[in-house]
Amino acid sequence: MEECRGLYEAYLARTANAKIEPFLRMLYDNKLIDCGTNPQKSELDTRIKIQKFVYFAQACFGLNFDYRHTLYIYGPHSPTLANDYFRIRDIKDVPSGEPGSWPREREFLDFAKEHNDVDWLEIASTLVYLHKVYRVPADDLIDYAERIKRKFPRPQTEGVCSEMRHAGFIG
Repeated sequence: MEECRGLYEAYLARTANAKIEPFLRMLYDNKLIDCGTNPQKSELDTRIKIQKFVYFAQACFGLNFDYRHTLYIYGPHSPTLANDYFRIRDIKDVPSGEPGSWPREREFLDFAKEHNDVDWLEIASTLVYLHKVYRVPADDLIDYAERIKRKFPRPQTEGVCSEMRHAGFIG
C-alpha cells in the first residue's frame, strides 16, 4: 500500500512539460484559447483547440513537443498533452516564451487566428493526420474523413481540405 501511495504522490507532484507551458501561454496571450486563468476549469472547446493547435504546431509548423497523437473522437489527441495541460494551475504563472523563439511562430499564429474554430480545426487536423500517419492519398481524403466525421457535411470537409491543400499541408 505504501508503494502505491508513493507512486501516486510522485504522479501528482509532476509538472507539465516545460516546452509546452510557454506555447500554451502564447495561445492564451493571443486569445486563441479561453481558459480563464485555470486550465483545469476550461471548457471542452478550449481543450479541443489546445489539442489541435499543438498537433498543427508539431505536424505542420516544425515545433516538436514530443507528444504522440492518436485519432480520437475530435481528431488527433494526445493523452500526455492532456495530462500536462491539467497540471498547470494558473496560466498566468507560466512565463511567456520569447517572441520569435521559433522560426515559424508568426506563420503559426496567423494560421491559428484565421482558423480559430473548433469544427474547422477538428476537420483539418483529421485530414492532416489521415494523410501523414495513415498515408491516405490526397484524392481519397474526403471520402475517408467523411466516414470518420459524419457530423460534418461533405461540402464543409471539401472546403477545409481545399484550404489545407492550398496551404501545402496536404500533398
